Amino acid sequence: MPDYRSALAALALVLTQPAALPAQGTKADYERAFALRERYADELAHDCVEPHWVSPTVFWFASNLGDGGCEFVLVDAERGERRVAFDHAKLAAALAEATGEPHDAERLEISALLQGKGESVSLRIGEAWWNWDGVALKKLEHAPPYEEPKPADRTALEPTPPGGEPRPRSPDGKWRIERRLGALVLVEEETGETTTLAPAPERDGSLAGRVAWAPDSLHFVAWENVPGDGRSFHLVESSPTDQLQPKLHEQPYDKPGDNLPWRRPRLFSVAEKREVAIDNALWPNPWSVDRLRWKPDGSAFSFLYNQRGHQTVRLVEVAAATGAARTVIDETSPTFVHYSGEGKCWLYRFDNSAEALWTSERDGFNHLYLIDTVTGAINRQLTRGPWVVRAIDHVDAAKREVWFRAGGVHAGQDPYHVHPCRVGLDEPGVATLTEADGDHTVQWSPDGRWLIATHSRVDLPPVTELRRS
Repeated sequence: MPDYRSALAALALVLTQPAALPAQGTKADYERAFALRERYADELAHDCVEPHWVSPTVFWFASNLGDGGCEFVLVDAERGERRVAFDHAKLAAALAEATGEPHDAERLEISALLQGKGESVSLRIGEAWWNWDGVALKKLEHAPPYEEPKPADRTALEPTPPGGEPRPRSPDGKWRIERRLGALVLVEEETGETTTLAPAPERDGSLAGRVAWAPDSLHFVAWENVPGDGRSFHLVESSPTDQLQPKLHEQPYDKPGDNLPWRRPRLFSVAEKREVAIDNALWPNPWSVDRLRWKPDGSAFSFLYNQRGHQTVRLVEVAAATGAARTVIDETSPTFVHYSGEGKCWLYRFDNSAEALWTSERDGFNHLYLIDTVTGAINRQLTRGPWVVRAIDHVDAAKREVWFRAGGVHAGQDPYHVHPCRVGLDEPGVATLTEADGDHTVQWSPDGRWLIATHSRVDLPPVTELRRS
């Protein structure tokens, strides 16, 4: 009679063997992958432009020739001219004669270059400065006078709040905030008179002594750090390697519905020397409360509220006199508001107008909106279409223009290719600053009039263009 038990046992053994896993790669595979960049580095030429601006319109760069060599190039952006900065072979020969040491024409160690009259250039080679006019080489005793153009202040961040950064002393210098045994105390600088405005919070909370002052010094907001429930769970290590008995491990772990730690804004009146209760009906169960900013006239402040669960992100404004709160911007979703990452729920409040810039996915694509902060209405949808705003790079409040990066802005191109763009707050239409089919990175001239745009693809080596902004 056949031994079915042995056959079944063998079949069970086969079935219980782990399935073959996909190849994970060997150590040699990873080493070979990591070495690719170094292996091909010297074979790639003219792959990047790192500009060194010597004036608002002129810059030089070292053009990579491959195999460790480079060529120095001067570019006049205003004229649209590019030329080799000097005859490299002649300069190398002149340096060899002057120093008694050999110099490779493609490996000159130049760290600074200043354009003179005609063909004349001043060069910092190593620690020394030299002047070269194409014929004669002269070593300079001192570095030539030179002040590098300061880069333009290109930022998408809001400027310093009208009341200044959080600090103990008021903008008018008449008042100071101190923390005494956890309590918040108002001190009059001239007389030294003190008033306790708030006792120490309970349950391990704390009040910050650096407060957000209103520009007129009549009110301030102090942040209270409110602790959460601090729930934790326990794990038992049954067989630790360093002892016979089991070990108990505790791990912090907040569950849905538990109170999380957060920062609570508290409003105080200096003239009345009391706390002004803030209506918190518009910001329950917060994940975060931040981005506090006073109006220039000190009549109100606003902050950004992100509800726990991330289905509501809201800009809330609070009246300084009464503590009454109202909604300025309301971003809601039945699923999830994408609040994190570049260009998501981005906020910029203007000090010279009752307006704010805001990015939203409310029409299905991430776009830029101009909001009326008095009514909460959308003044203008600045960008629209089947493409997305990827990130905001610069806001020019004086010119009322915004520079940003966009994906999918050119039909037919890979939607992940990034292009720099510009839009005016008062003029319809978006100016796309590049057209080439590739992913773009941008470097700006000191005054912001020019951009050096480099684009590439998986199947296209880097191409760099000089363009007007």
